Amino acid sequence: MAHDPYSYFQEEDGDEVVYYFTSKDQIMYSVYFRANEYDEHIADFPTLLENSYAFGFYHLPPNGGGKFNVDVRIRVTIDTIIQDFVAEKGDNIIILYHCDHSDGRQHKRSCSFERWYQTSTTKDTIYKTEINFVAHIDEHEEVNYYIGYLTPLNNPEAAKAHEEFKVFARGLTIEK
Repeated sequence: MAHDPYSYFQEEDGDEVVYYFTSKDQIMYSVYFRANEYDEHIADFPTLLENSYAFGFYHLPPNGGGKFNVDVRIRVTIDTIIQDFVAEKGDNIIILYHCDHSDGRQHKRSCSFERWYQTSTTKDTIYKTEINFVAHIDEHEEVNYYIGYLTPLNNPEAAKAHEEFKVFARGLTIEK
C-alpha cells in the first residue's frame, strides 16, 4: 500500500536548505542540507568539497529519547524530500551524513537508515554507502562512528567521489 508524503515547505538560508513538515501526531520535523558542514574535513578532496551537502533531520522540539508512534509517512516524506533536493541540485550531488553518537544510539540510527533505504523508492535512483569505524578518544573511551553518503546512480563523478570518500574515511580511522 502506497503512502503519500506529508506536505512540506522549504526555506533557504545561505548555504543551508531546510524542509519542514508536521506529522499526524503534530510533531514538526526539520530535514536539512548544509553545503559547508564538512568542509574542514574534506578540504583535500575536491569532488567531495565541490559537490557535497551534509544531510540530517530531527523533530522539533527534541523529545529526549521518548517513544513515537510508527508513522510510515515520515519515512515517505523524507524520501520525497531527498529526491526533490537531488533533482534540484543535479546529478553531481553527494549527500554526506553521519549518525549522531551523542546518546550512544548511533548503531540503531545506522540500522534504521539502512532499513529506510532498502524500503524506499530512493534506492532505484540513488546509491548509498556507509562505513563504521571506532575512534579511540583516550585510553578508557572509544566511540563507534557511522558515516556515509548518498549520490545519484548516474552521477558522472561517482567513481571519483567514492575513491575520495574511501581515502577520507580511512584517514578518520587512523588513531591520532
